[in-house]
Amino acid sequence: MLSNLETSLGRMVISWDEKGINRLVLPTSAMSLSAPSLKDSLPREAKKQLEEYFTGQRQKFDLPINWQVFGKENSFFRQVYWTVYGISWGETRTYGQVATLCGLPKAGRAVGQAMAKNPVPIIIPCHRVVAANGLGGFGGGPELKKILLSIETSNKLTN
Repeated sequence: MLSNLETSLGRMVISWDEKGINRLVLPTSAMSLSAPSLKDSLPREAKKQLEEYFTGQRQKFDLPINWQVFGKENSFFRQVYWTVYGISWGETRTYGQVATLCGLPKAGRAVGQAMAKNPVPIIIPCHRVVAANGLGGFGGGPELKKILLSIETSNKLTN
């Protein structure tokens, strides 16, 4: 199922099935998609939690995720997603650090490839994965990545 999520950062599109969320399309990409707005509890709850996150009121998402669809063709990607999901609010890790946490310290580029294919950005916080020498990439673009990191650092002391 698909639904539009009108958020304070722009329109996002969420996809889910009976097991949970399997895709979140960020504002820069969502503009080219059209999805019916459905009156289902999961997109309403996702929108609520995203807005709470954007205002610094939520540090961790409590949404069902359909992990079975992640990394079907690459189990390393699934391991990367699970590792990144565990990065705490306001913290960052480099691609190399995530690779090391996954047991393959020389696989930093593969971590970057996994991040580029992250089906549910923000919820699996790939914006918290940065390059050793700077910001690194992000599917929503560098400005959105900066905004998300700023939300977490500016609200870190109050949460």
